[in-house]
Amino acid sequence: MEVVVKAYGLLRERIGRDELKLNLSDSTNLRQLFRVLGDRCGWDIEKLVLTTDGDLDPGVLVSHNGVQVTSADAPLGAGDVILFLSPMPGG
Repeated sequence: MEVVVKAYGLLRERIGRDELKLNLSDSTNLRQLFRVLGDRCGWDIEKLVLTTDGDLDPGVLVSHNGVQVTSADAPLGAGDVILFLSPMPGG
């Protein structure tokens, strides 16, 4: 299945673009998407978006088809749009 990832802030810098289309297996969830993105960009994205307990970091906004996500285990479907808004370093 194909999903679209839109990234802003530090995550956009790490991915190297603001939008990315990915082909994933049908049973992929958000947590697995983070791993795929990390493998693709050569950086551990899970450290940015997940807490040490494995929950979504409250400082990172993750939206799934326009609805804010609260669980990294949320399943994905074909055509889904995932938006990541992470804080920028500095001030």
